[in-house]
Amino acid sequence: MIGESAGIAPNQETLKVPKKIIEATRLEKFWECPHCHQEIHEHHSYMEGDQEFHSDCGGALIRPPTDWTGVDPKWRSLIEPHMKK
Repeated sequence: MIGESAGIAPNQETLKVPKKIIEATRLEKFWECPHCHQEIHEHHSYMEGDQEFHSDCGGALIRPPTDWTGVDPKWRSLIEPHMKK
């Protein structure tokens, strides 16, 4: 339980009282599988030849192109020639 991992022991009586679900928003980008619509977590894809697949559903994936705007031009000139197109 979340309370236990935070070091707060839940009271058994308060667990029986219905409460509204907490709606939260993440401020980070994440990839969603176009086949099963689940988040693609780290290490949840695999390669077969030149094609990448989602490990959870087996759907074929195409990664978005790399956004080079946040990469220092010095590093970009070193890295970009070695990237697969």
